[in-house]
Amino acid sequence: MAATINVPTRPIPARVRPRRISVWAIFPTLAMAGLVAAGAAIVAVCAQRPSDLVPPSMRGGMPGWLAGPLQGVLPDLSRSTATNHATFSLLVVAMFGFWLILLVTYRALPLPIAVAGVVALHAVLWLAPPLPLTDVFNYINYARMGALHHLNPYAHTPATGLEYAHDPAGIWSNWHHLKSPYGPLFTLMTYPLAYVSVPAAFWIFKTMVVAASLATVALAAWCADRLGRSPVLAIIAVGLGPVALVWGIGAQHNDSFMLLLIVAAIALWLASHDDWAAAALVGACAMKISALPLLPLFLLGCADRRAALRGAVLAALGLGLLSYLFFGTHLPDFATQAKMVSSLSVPNQLGFAIGTGGQTAGLRTLMQLILLAAVLFACWRVWRGTSWLTAAGWVIIVALLTTGWLLPWYVSWLAPLAVLAPRRSRLLVPFVALSAFLLATSIPSVGSELKWLDYHPTNSAVERANQQYLFQHLR
Repeated sequence: MAATINVPTRPIPARVRPRRISVWAIFPTLAMAGLVAAGAAIVAVCAQRPSDLVPPSMRGGMPGWLAGPLQGVLPDLSRSTATNHATFSLLVVAMFGFWLILLVTYRALPLPIAVAGVVALHAVLWLAPPLPLTDVFNYINYARMGALHHLNPYAHTPATGLEYAHDPAGIWSNWHHLKSPYGPLFTLMTYPLAYVSVPAAFWIFKTMVVAASLATVALAAWCADRLGRSPVLAIIAVGLGPVALVWGIGAQHNDSFMLLLIVAAIALWLASHDDWAAAALVGACAMKISALPLLPLFLLGCADRRAALRGAVLAALGLGLLSYLFFGTHLPDFATQAKMVSSLSVPNQLGFAIGTGGQTAGLRTLMQLILLAAVLFACWRVWRGTSWLTAAGWVIIVALLTTGWLLPWYVSWLAPLAVLAPRRSRLLVPFVALSAFLLATSIPSVGSELKWLDYHPTNSAVERANQQYLFQHLR
């Protein structure tokens, strides 16, 4: 009798039916189209002629390489500053409304449309001139200082030296009396930009910012899928927030590189590479010191603390040696920038409300102590078992509420944590609330709105002193 051989059979998969797009998908799809259209309109409005919507144009004019290819598409655009401020403000508010619709209806939005929308909006902003509150030419300025003029940007201000005073990048920048506050890894990354023309450096850096932002969105979507969350929600929160897009990507700020390393660290952690994740977080700190509070939280919250500590130490030693070789013992000038005050920041408004006239030195110290206490409390909570992502999110919220130098694109620091932290942390709610607050306090029309409300937060001796301190570094 022949032996019976059991041959494993491969199950025949059931026929996969094509996914039907629900009729409800039309609402988020239309919102996505509106978001992209409003973003394109903002770029077109800002590209037409010199204005304070494009700060460098007020110093050096509006050549074609600065304005971008949308210059001239609105030849009949009003020359009234108030009208253009109102137009810009209404368009950004419209973007925010479309974004809220996407956040509420994300379950009905097909993933391909979400991807197409985020790519299209980034492409539109890539074509933009530098939008309000830009630092891109300061980055180029510091790079040319170090690479071409052999001036340490951590030891000298851009106004140092007669030779540098005639550099072609000087006219476009504004931090002429501030030593570089940016991390050594970022500063060295920009040094190659010194060897091309200023227009070429501008477009290369814009491309780097957009590429880093899109990579961050892709990594955040991958992390969300790995955690069993919605990749579409991650794309909407991380890649389509109007405040971060207009004042961050549109103004070409370097926070994109820090965020890329932070989200890369989360991805490496999810892949059980705690050592590389810690190294990525150290790299994020070397891009911008704002990432520093996340590092101890991760070291306490990861599975393999020994490996993570080893990765962090090795990365810190390597980056420290690199910084020493180029910059010696000089460090980024965080202290000077920390004393600057945004008129509508929470501490400044608190000082105005309690009668000090704004943020005083004592109030600044109190806010710093509150932030330190929040970091220590968060470390204790992580040690007791709280997710380090949740703790990091709440620390960033405290940081935004206690800093006197509050700028709108800082809300992007919270975006990936808001969607990747455990759902019970409910970080998405304060993320949206802070986005709304920063939108309301950053739009160009806010000054006239405050006057209409008979609210004059800058009318005090303390606030005038704060503004004088700020402008002495801008002149």
